[in-house]
Amino acid sequence: GEKGRVECGGLKAMYALGAKVEAKGDVVLEKSSRNSVILAEGEIRVEGDPGAIIGGEVRAARGIKARWVGARWGIPTEVVVGMNPFWEDELRSLRGRKEELTKEFRELKARLRYLQDQRGNFEREELTRRLKEIKGKFEEVSRREQILEAKLREGEGKVWVREGIYHGVSLRIGDVSHTLREDIRGKWVFYSNGKQIKYRAW
Repeated sequence: GEKGRVECGGLKAMYALGAKVEAKGDVVLEKSSRNSVILAEGEIRVEGDPGAIIGGEVRAARGIKARWVGARWGIPTEVVVGMNPFWEDELRSLRGRKEELTKEFRELKARLRYLQDQRGNFEREELTRRLKEIKGKFEEVSRREQILEAKLREGEGKVWVREGIYHGVSLRIGDVSHTLREDIRGKWVFYSNGKQIKYRAW
């Protein structure tokens, strides 16, 4: 694969530095994650010393645990929990495919209108067949999109910090997002009530 990229079932490592990790299970880092993209169907845990997630993007279906998230100087760090990151990518791909099919459908429909006055035209029959085929594909993609959207809404991940979280960190839990404008120090768990991101001591 490409340099710095790891695809695995689960991963245990000392640190991730500028890496891209895609894990079907948990990712456990002893020291830190710096400017990395980590996607996990399980949890992401960075609990050693310094136990920090700084910069980059971490996305985990079941939750993220770290001593620190972000850095004093406000490095943008994206943290997403409560949804399977691979489903999210598939959903983006499906939406792109729907746009392509819609465009192709409109172009063929316009061509068919142009040929309406010609009888027995082979191209017209072929266009009608293609339109029916595209409509079927569109419906299939739409069904899969609805299934994934429902699954994404079911997510209930949390973000646990033992020392604190810094300004500049963007949190997304399920469908709810919030970018921190100030540092929050201490032992906190961040969660969503469906409308906003809340936090409480643990």
